[in-house]
Amino acid sequence: ITVLASYVDFGSAKINILIAMGIATLKASLVAVFFMHLKWEDKLTWAFAGLSLPFLALFVVFDVIDIAIRYGNKLFGSLF
Repeated sequence: ITVLASYVDFGSAKINILIAMGIATLKASLVAVFFMHLKWEDKLTWAFAGLSLPFLALFVVFDVIDIAIRYGNKLFGSLF
């Protein structure tokens, strides 16, 4: 699905990125639930696994802010 979606132009770079991130999120969720056996774990294990998501979001936001400050319109001018 990821490879097929990379060949399709959905109209703008924003939509292409959102679709790619959606596919990646779905794949990561499936890996966590089935391959990491979270489906069969108790609620405390789910809580600790879910606690990592806000920290991941925080790191991604700070990375985007840093890149936007360093490169400005050279990189994000066509996206935003």
